[in-house]
Amino acid sequence: LWWARKRVHVDGLLFLTYLSLYSAAKFTISFWRQEAIFLFGLKEAQVVALAAIVFAVVMAVRLLRTARAQRATA
Repeated sequence: LWWARKRVHVDGLLFLTYLSLYSAAKFTISFWRQEAIFLFGLKEAQVVALAAIVFAVVMAVRLLRTARAQRATA
């Protein structure tokens, strides 16, 4: 992410990238931890990680569309 900080020109997109990568790592690591099953055969950390990934992707798409629309009108 450090090298991408100068390449990303949309405010908030770097944070959303971090959020999605962190959540993907948390989801993967949770397979090896001994925790109780929470929902649909997944552990609580995995459910939260999936929700964070979905949120980050939706917000990133929204940010990119907004930025593209602003560039088109400018």
